[in-house]
This record gives sequence, C-alpha cells and structure tokens, in this order.
Amino acid sequence: MINVLLVLSVSIIMFLVDFPNLKNNKKELIVYLSLVIVGLSLFVAEAFHIEVPNPLNAIIFVFKPVTEWINKLFE
Repeated sequence: MINVLLVLSVSIIMFLVDFPNLKNNKKELIVYLSLVIVGLSLFVAEAFHIEVPNPLNAIIFVFKPVTEWINKLFE
C-alpha cells in the first residue's frame, strides 16, 4: 500500500511540475494525462496482484494469421 501512495504522490508532483507547460496546449495535456492514468492504473493493478494481460498476446493474435498467409504464399 505504501508503494501505491508513493507512486501516486510522485505522479501528482510530476503533473504539477509539467502542468504550466501543458496548460496552453489542450491536446498534449489530454495525451499526457491519459498516459499517466494508464500507467498508474497498471502499476496499481500489479501492486494489488491483479492479473494484467500481456500485450504481446494481442500482437501475436493479430500477426499470426498474416505470417501464416505469407508463409503459404512463398511455399
């Protein structure tokens, strides 16, 4: 639990430091906040031992049929 509070406090400090540079550009602020929120949620899930899916499985799911098709094409 202390790890989550520590990372959350560091993220808040990091946001407060970066906010003056980002407040003029709304698109960059939205992208920045979304990446920070995704990263924090993944960290909290790992800290509480929640199963986080591996993104490599999605890549394999997408590219395996393409690879098999290309292999059949060159046989």
